[in-house]
Amino acid sequence: QCTTQVTKTLRSDAHCCEVSREAFSALFLNPPYDYAGQGERTELLWLKRWTPMLQPGGLLIYIIPEHQYTEQVLYYLSSYYRDVTLYR
Repeated sequence: QCTTQVTKTLRSDAHCCEVSREAFSALFLNPPYDYAGQGERTELLWLKRWTPMLQPGGLLIYIIPEHQYTEQVLYYLSSYYRDVTLYR
């Protein structure tokens, strides 16, 4: 459905592509819900990795379970994004 609404789309495994900084005007980010090692959660790591790929003023759709909205995630979102809205 996305391809009918926008000019270019990239549907790929995040580990199998190289992306330039500020390459996307919209980013649908649905990370794996897991531990990445050393106590870090993949939800936060993916947010940190992919935020620089979003253009200034771009739209982030970030799908994670409600119980994973940790202080670290909320701090990161409030530091790098405007008009943050959370939905259940």
